[in-house]
Amino acid sequence: MTYKKWFQISITTILSLLFVNSLFLYFTDIYGVAHPNRKTFPTAFTQRFLITNYMLENYHKYDTLLFGSSRVQFINPQHILGAKAYDLTVAEGIPQEYYLMLKFLISTGAKLKSVLIGLDNFSQNVSFASHQNALETKSHYLITGEDSYKFYSDYFFRLPQKRDFQDIKNRYKHLNLFKMHYNIIYNQEKAFKEQTYSQPNPNAPIYNNPTTWHGDNLKNSLEAIRDIKLLCDQHGIKTIFWINPIQHTSYDAMQNDRVNKVLFKKFKSELANITDYYDFSEPNQISKDNRNWLETSHFIPKIGDLIIKTIFEDKVYVKNFGTHIKKQEYK
Repeated sequence: MTYKKWFQISITTILSLLFVNSLFLYFTDIYGVAHPNRKTFPTAFTQRFLITNYMLENYHKYDTLLFGSSRVQFINPQHILGAKAYDLTVAEGIPQEYYLMLKFLISTGAKLKSVLIGLDNFSQNVSFASHQNALETKSHYLITGEDSYKFYSDYFFRLPQKRDFQDIKNRYKHLNLFKMHYNIIYNQEKAFKEQTYSQPNPNAPIYNNPTTWHGDNLKNSLEAIRDIKLLCDQHGIKTIFWINPIQHTSYDAMQNDRVNKVLFKKFKSELANITDYYDFSEPNQISKDNRNWLETSHFIPKIGDLIIKTIFEDKVYVKNFGTHIKKQEYK
């Protein structure tokens, strides 16, 4: 065999393998970017991408938006009286992502009355760059300005992972879970009506495992919050910020970590220099009662209802749960 012939066969084989590989990744599509409107989602679907697609076609239906992490999925937007509200909950959401999404929607033509933002005890830890470097948490290229070819090539021009093959089986094994994921984005009325959750025994070992984060993203998070406030003020949009509750095991772990303890305190202090907010993060009878928690991170839906009630009635129903911190008042 001549060198030229060998070279041609090698190139053809490599290109064929790459094509088959990309085809496999496209059709399995575990991140949901190739088929964003299908009614059953794969195990690792990219919420940020899918929500952006949905809002591009439906932003005109809403005058109120809720931004927040997966904890906010347990806050029913339909319980906000007098509002046409949509819950843009995303796993481990952070202020930089909320700002970019909000800025994009306003530029697209969204006419908003209110924006509600649930912050977390990791808002000052997690960086935007870390999310952009992970396929499951990347923001839509329209939000970030990333080249669309580069965006899609990250998903389809890569080596398959074990997860790609596992998804083929899990997609049908956990069909009800995927239907819930679909409805959380595309049909929130149905999602909250049919919302179910499995709550462990209050003494289960799961409540002894704290949910923790590390890293210092304080400067960028505060800057994003300032940008959100300025953007909303410029467009006459009311803003409401709050810090989500923290389950007691996770709170204790944060307090025992000197760096995180100082960082979170500084975050709350600096936040009060930017805006009023409601603080649900301090220890209280809700945070200490495991019956209010699915594990050491997510509260149950009735706590979400109490958050909304506390904010909109501006009344504390449980001591240290929803303290209204006025701008520049935090000590």
